[in-house]
Amino acid sequence: MTAFSLEGVRRSYETGPLTVDVLQGVDLEVAEGDFVAIMGPSGSGKSTLMHIIGLLDRPSSGRYVLRGREVESMPDDALAALRNEHIGFVFQSFHLLSRLSAWQNVALPLVYRDVGRSKTRRRCEAVLAQVGLGDRSSHAPHELSGGQRQRVAIARALVGEPSIVLADEPTGALDVDSGNEVMELLLALNRERGVTVVLITHDHAVASRCARRLRLHQGMLREVPSGTSSR
Repeated sequence: MTAFSLEGVRRSYETGPLTVDVLQGVDLEVAEGDFVAIMGPSGSGKSTLMHIIGLLDRPSSGRYVLRGREVESMPDDALAALRNEHIGFVFQSFHLLSRLSAWQNVALPLVYRDVGRSKTRRRCEAVLAQVGLGDRSSHAPHELSGGQRQRVAIARALVGEPSIVLADEPTGALDVDSGNEVMELLLALNRERGVTVVLITHDHAVASRCARRLRLHQGMLREVPSGTSSR
């Protein structure tokens, strides 16, 4: 079954008198359970593409179908509800709130759902245990290592049980060992729970561990055949 598909997706921005074409007809189909790496040079449009997939931005033209629903013309409130239900985000810089504990950060995607506080905490602590932080649920972000903070971010992405996780350079701010641990966690979630993962990375070693690799260059997306370099 298809998790989502893009057909002829373009995204342009107006910069003064100029029009900058960032995406120039992107076609992409991702099946449920895929693990996809998207690579490309700085400024190639990777983040723009991720924002469109994540319903944070709209294409200038083209078709986007998410779990069988055409979404490009949906109103903002409907997009927000769909995003909250189906998509989890993991960012390079973690995006944790310093004044909140680990479990409170994980709880943020549940704020807009009708989930009671006690049930929310139980669910958050269960997900933190799944990512190896069951004994750190009450710790603040500054009391955690970089790898642990990224695990909190992954738990936050998973707490709403999304079908798709979008990870933007999830190992980029980590040392090698912590990066490997985070990558192992994402691979296990994909393998054992069938979560679809789309990962942006500059790291060719990280990309090589993904089932599919794609390269974005000059606004065009191309599949990298298995066994070939993604450079």
